[in-house]
Amino acid sequence: MADYKQVNGIALAYMGDAIYEVYIRKHLLDEGMTKPTRLHHRATHYVSAKAQAMLIKKMEEQELLTPEEQEYFRRGRNAKSYTSAKNTSVVTYRISTGFEALFGYLYLSGQTKRLDELAAFKPACKNTLLTACLLFKAATAGWRPITKSSFVAIISPPLQLF
Repeated sequence: MADYKQVNGIALAYMGDAIYEVYIRKHLLDEGMTKPTRLHHRATHYVSAKAQAMLIKKMEEQELLTPEEQEYFRRGRNAKSYTSAKNTSVVTYRISTGFEALFGYLYLSGQTKRLDELAAFKPACKNTLLTACLLFKAATAGWRPITKSSFVAIISPPLQLF
């Protein structure tokens, strides 16, 4: 296995992207989803750059990351990438690369318990509908007029990432 301390931020993000995708897929299967098209559609909401950037921001606000985890997040965020952002800003893309690098670091360093904890993270919010709208915004190209019932149809159950 590669020495995670020597792996660059982009390579950590490469590994972290795959690891986070596995957590999301398992979560969706645990929720009872079995149709491949629906599984893929729902998974893309969780693994989007916007959703990942929102999650890492909430983790930072709640001071969940250790100093070493913050360092690996920054390593990924600040790494020179030769790919371009799709459907998001460069800043959001770089933040999500940092999120993925953090997951890559945790996996390669064998910290599976901590990986489980961060993958199961649910952002705290006082206003449930506001959180639902923020998650919807993070998972899509932007705000769209939605009602509570249409939101529940899009993300069910609401506010339960894991």
